[in-house]
Amino acid sequence: SMSHFLKLICDLIFGDKNKGFKNEIVWKRTSAHNDPKKFGRNTDRILFYTKSEKYTFNTVFLNYDDSYLTKFYRYYDEKGVYRLSDLTGPGINPNDEEWRGYHPANVKRHWSVPKRYLIKVLGKEKFEKMTTKQKLDYLYEQGLIHFTQQGTPSFKRYLETMGGVPAQELWTDIPPISPQAKERLGYPTQKPEALLERIIKASSNEGDLVADFFCGCGTTIAVANRLNRNWLGVDISHLAIRLILKRLTDPYDDDMKRKIRSEIEIHGFPRDVASAKELARKERGGRLEFQEWVVEVLLHGINNPKRTADGGWDGYITFRKNGNEKGVILIEVKSGNANLDMLRKFIHIVDSTKADMGVFVCFADELSKPMLEAAKDAGRYRNYQFDRIQIITIEELLQGKEIKMPGGVDPTTFKKAVKDIRPEKPSKPKEMF
Repeated sequence: SMSHFLKLICDLIFGDKNKGFKNEIVWKRTSAHNDPKKFGRNTDRILFYTKSEKYTFNTVFLNYDDSYLTKFYRYYDEKGVYRLSDLTGPGINPNDEEWRGYHPANVKRHWSVPKRYLIKVLGKEKFEKMTTKQKLDYLYEQGLIHFTQQGTPSFKRYLETMGGVPAQELWTDIPPISPQAKERLGYPTQKPEALLERIIKASSNEGDLVADFFCGCGTTIAVANRLNRNWLGVDISHLAIRLILKRLTDPYDDDMKRKIRSEIEIHGFPRDVASAKELARKERGGRLEFQEWVVEVLLHGINNPKRTADGGWDGYITFRKNGNEKGVILIEVKSGNANLDMLRKFIHIVDSTKADMGVFVCFADELSKPMLEAAKDAGRYRNYQFDRIQIITIEELLQGKEIKMPGGVDPTTFKKAVKDIRPEKPSKPKEMF
């Protein structure tokens, strides 16, 4: 609904309609959306801009529908199914000559050979050196000319070589992700991989760089990686970055996971205690960013949407307790000056909210013996052999220590990613003879 504002911005960045703007693509993302006070919104807009006239564009071919095949591909020989296309266009060309008893000027037309096909099979340089008669002779020698009883020649376009019908601005053949789809990860604005595959294939080649600066759950990144493109993903959410890394490695065994991780550079996450302290003490927004990193990246939890930088609880983790009942573990992160009083306040919050457990995170140099004793005094969780209130230091988390919890840590948060979700290729025609 905001695409008109975005289009104005893109016009300023990429130039006016005659330069940067190429298409406004309408993607039909669902078949119906009822609204009692207006027409249902069942489409999204995709704006296609280029910075200059030198850009990559690979034509996208879609499946022919059955009615089109039945209407046009009505002929058949030993090479396969084909349709007939004109070898002439309207208007007279005074340079045209007669060929095999036919002259297009007699019906006020001129020769028009299949340029794209001939360049593909002959090469552009050879095509440009040939005369129109030579091109027609080549097509005839290849058995690609059909003559009517009146002697009018037509070009045989075999379905096997066509690849499909070129895509237009309206895309109705890519459905949204259903709730049961294997590729759905639970991210609210997740797009189908087939949609991103079409965009990436159309606008890049293998080895090119694909960038997504609002990459969310990483659909663009996952598809670009699968299509052998280099890629760059950016997102403000630590959770999104963690999810993308998980999504890229999920389908593979441990050895391949390690290989993939070694080839991916992640910027913006602290890699050691010094950089963690630097983030925690950052003047603007540092404490909240530090909390997000600890909760989402190190503990695989969810940030408290109502959190503040001055206490309370910063995040939570859920676990399966009895049947479908979920247990809750609250997380409190201290970016500095952690003390016994802060821990006691957090224990009180865990008790008052009736959470099952609590995890208190601080730097190792702020951890004191009275704090450890207070956590121990809070008791164990039910009959398990671990404390209900646990203190974990940043140093321990960076070394891989995990929360002790029923069933162990489940880093999933979102559903497991699948290895390969591809759109269907243009299909061959059904039996028509």
